[in-house]
Amino acid sequence: MRLPKDLKDWNAYKELKGEIDNLKDVLPIIIDIKKQQIKERHWKSICEITGVQLDYDHEDIMNFNDLLECRLLDFQEEVVDIIDSAEKQQKIEKQLNEINDNWKDYEFEFSNWGQRDQPCILGGLKVAEIVELLEDDQMTLTTLNAQRHVGPFKEEVEKQIRIFSDVNETLDLWIKVQMLWTSLEAVFTGGDIAKQMPGESRKFQGIDKSWLRLMEKAVETKKVIPCCQNDILKQFLPDLYKNLELCQKSLDIYLERKRKMFPRMYFVSGPTLLKILS
Repeated sequence: MRLPKDLKDWNAYKELKGEIDNLKDVLPIIIDIKKQQIKERHWKSICEITGVQLDYDHEDIMNFNDLLECRLLDFQEEVVDIIDSAEKQQKIEKQLNEINDNWKDYEFEFSNWGQRDQPCILGGLKVAEIVELLEDDQMTLTTLNAQRHVGPFKEEVEKQIRIFSDVNETLDLWIKVQMLWTSLEAVFTGGDIAKQMPGESRKFQGIDKSWLRLMEKAVETKKVIPCCQNDILKQFLPDLYKNLELCQKSLDIYLERKRKMFPRMYFVSGPTLLKILS
């Protein structure tokens, strides 16, 4: 810029200025493609677009002239898109890794119930926290899966979506079984009702043994994902739920008969009526 004005009409000046202007435009692109988020897959794409084979496996010996020979400005739009894709993919990878790391060691909490001297139910507050986190992470994964740049991680994202969906279904059924078991446990393990409904009481004893075995295994495992993906748990929960519903139905029929025999108790709440009848 400080050269005499007359020199600016020389071809040598024009050629040198052209090279400098070209470097001013290409340098920002070169700086971007040397960033950490540019992976092997992005270098391959750059080579395919420019038609120049770069030795990207040995970046320490790749020189500046190699990149200039790619004529990056001729493919500026495509190269910028690759750089943008790399940045978006880095964010996707970071979110995916955070989700995986969070669930790697996430554990249930267990509590005793009634007169039982061993942990046999899921801790309510912790379960609520787990359900909420599951829903949030499922939504995050669904959003990631819909993004244009998810390609390299799509298989892993879809796998994680399937795992969380499976865990969510299992946990939902597990909670339903627990609610039925806790509501019927006191009824069928003692008192007058258990004596008057011996068949259901025997059935509940079998259910009770299966429930305690499942919970004992869960207490040993503790971690949420392995617990909910345990084949034994997934196999027995549907049967436990079905049999507990049958016990509940039989109890409802029994209570309805009692209401007809004692109409003044008709408006008494369920727990109070059970206490009176027991």
